Amino acid sequence: MSLCGQVLIDDKYDTDTNDKVIALYRNECVGMANVAFSNLTNKSEVYMTVYGNEAMSGKTITFQLWQASTGKVLNLSPSLDVTFAHGNVYGCGNGEPVRFTTGGSETQNIDVSAGWNWISTNLNLRPEASSLNAVMTAAEPWSEGDLLKNPANRQFSTYSETMDRFMGTLAAWDYTQMYMIYTRNGNTLRLNGDRLAEEDRYITLHGDGQWSALPYLLDRTSTITETMADYYDHASTGDIIKSHRHFAYFSADKKWVGDLTALRPGEGYLFRRMGTGDVTVRFFNKSANAPQKVQSDNVQSTTTFFRGNGATNMTMIAMVDADGLYAYIGDELVGVATPIEWDDRTLYFLTISSDAVGELRFRTADGTPLVPTTNDEQPMTIGYSADSHHGSLNAPVIFKPGDNRPFKIIEDNHVVIIRNNEKYDVTGKKRK
Repeated sequence: MSLCGQVLIDDKYDTDTNDKVIALYRNECVGMANVAFSNLTNKSEVYMTVYGNEAMSGKTITFQLWQASTGKVLNLSPSLDVTFAHGNVYGCGNGEPVRFTTGGSETQNIDVSAGWNWISTNLNLRPEASSLNAVMTAAEPWSEGDLLKNPANRQFSTYSETMDRFMGTLAAWDYTQMYMIYTRNGNTLRLNGDRLAEEDRYITLHGDGQWSALPYLLDRTSTITETMADYYDHASTGDIIKSHRHFAYFSADKKWVGDLTALRPGEGYLFRRMGTGDVTVRFFNKSANAPQKVQSDNVQSTTTFFRGNGATNMTMIAMVDADGLYAYIGDELVGVATPIEWDDRTLYFLTISSDAVGELRFRTADGTPLVPTTNDEQPMTIGYSADSHHGSLNAPVIFKPGDNRPFKIIEDNHVVIIRNNEKYDVTGKKRK
């Protein structure tokens, strides 16, 4: 069927010809057209063909606008109910064009990779739509065992293919929280809600070394310094912001140091506040026209790609006189460190992610076993403990060569046994 329309954003005609109007049936794209701006009429125009089949006959078609300048997906309200029928024509010829208007409602797309992800939303999900199953719409069907949990209240729900729904103790979504989501195959979560009013963009951080949820309530990527500007006067040495794979530490000279440099829409974070008492922190959006100077989070300096597979993590600031720092539980790689230059020293910011509990073993990039030491240089044991932190900028955990116990790792998809700093295969043959 055919449709002719006009798009108004906040009651003003959309003039950006890069913007796209999308027609949807049950979240499936059935039509798309760019905005066309007429200099003659000074109005935006949309000419769209909508495709369908007999099963769609008489069913309502919904519309969204992808806004090129912001990357946002805005929900559109048509001036009349558009239902599908082969050969139908809406708003073309002598008829009034269909007027598409925005009303503050948006769709936030959050890409989640296979495995665990930390996420949050910057939208106020309407009460009538915030029940979990109403919210959990996605680009692809969910898989059996996909899981969403709130670490703050320890509630969770898991997807049942038989029931075609999420089931569990987590019944609704709250934009003031961050969530941990597990997907077997990866997906794109599509959350529909209203833009947060300026006065609603705040969260409460608990003190005395507690961890608090830190959802990202802005709609543009921003540096930690800019995002947490309202918190600056309350910050204490040792405060930590961490994502699933990176973290930053607040130094004594009032700077955020680490491999987490910016906060991003859709990502979820945890915050450890060392000061006393609770603090309310507000987020302020920069002007859309303001220059964006955002540094990418530091990539791993070693050749091994590592993506934490666990739901939780722990963090460490370390120093080692060698190239690279790897952490293992048994033969499972659970962390690869990122080196950061700070105060004329090279420190390693290690995020360790695991669902297992056990003693941590460490090695360098070339396979040399390492042991963590105490302040008096005595070897010590560190076990995995979710949300724990070891070391500081001024007193990092010092690693030294040692640990002559046999050490099994996976290298080039082969099991390698390290003994006395030498590498052997499973047959006992020394590797070069």
